[in-house]
Parts: sequence; C-alpha cells; structure tokens
Amino acid sequence: MASAVARLDRSVRAAEALVAGTGVLAVTASVLWGVLTRYVSHQPASWTGEVAAIAFCWSCLVGASWIYGSGHPRIFEPAAVPGAALRRLLATGAALIEAFVLVAVLYLSLRQMSVNFDNPTPILRLPVSIYYLPLAWFAAAALSRLALAGRPWT
Repeated sequence: MASAVARLDRSVRAAEALVAGTGVLAVTASVLWGVLTRYVSHQPASWTGEVAAIAFCWSCLVGASWIYGSGHPRIFEPAAVPGAALRRLLATGAALIEAFVLVAVLYLSLRQMSVNFDNPTPILRLPVSIYYLPLAWFAAAALSRLALAGRPWT
C-alpha cells in the first residue's frame, strides 16, 4: 500500500512539474507574442494578456503544490525547539493550523469556482473559475501530503 501511494505521489508530482513548466513557457511565449504583435505589426493580439495571466496562475499554484512538502521554505523549524515533547506539541499544533487553513482555502476556492463557472473571461470567454481551479488543486494536494506525511513537519 505504501509503495502504491509513493508511486502515485511521484506520478502526480511529475504531472505538476510538467504543468508548472508548461505554464512558464506559455507565459513567456504569450508575452513575447504580445510584444511582437504590438511593436512589429502594430496590431496587438488582445488575447495574450489573458493567456499570460491564466498560465501564470496555473504555473505558480501548481508549482507550489509540486514543491510542497519537499523542503519548502518555512518560518517554523521544529528542530530548533529544545525538548522532544515541546517540539512534538508545537509541530502538531502547527500542522493542525496548517490543515485548518488549507481546508478553508479549498472550501473557498471550490465555492468561487462554482460561483464563477458561468462568468466568462473578457476575451477568451473561458469560465473565470479557471483561475480558482489551481488554487483548489494546491489546497487538496497540500492537505493530502500533510495527511500522508505521518508526522507533521519532521
């Protein structure tokens, strides 16, 4: 069972890395195309800003879920706390606070997705919920990784 979860985690992380990298490429290509059409052809492509914003959102949030739990920067370092009992208590409290925040983010992002599903973006006419989906993905992935860690923030 543990090896199946580890394989699934590796596959999901590989997909997240691919999405994050593709997002960076899409942002770069979209901005370059926008600059090219504006200053070379003098007929700016209006869709490039919207594509760049969507790709940036996906790249940042899916990229954040990709690095979550793998040595990501943090303010609280349990190893710096003297005493095993106090360290365990603080780490558990920090994990509970983190889980609470992630549940709230997941709930609110799913709520915003449902509210904005019929609200189209100005140019591409995509559902505005496309901006909230990677936030929901981050919260769900972070929550599952926190739950599967076994020990909070070792």
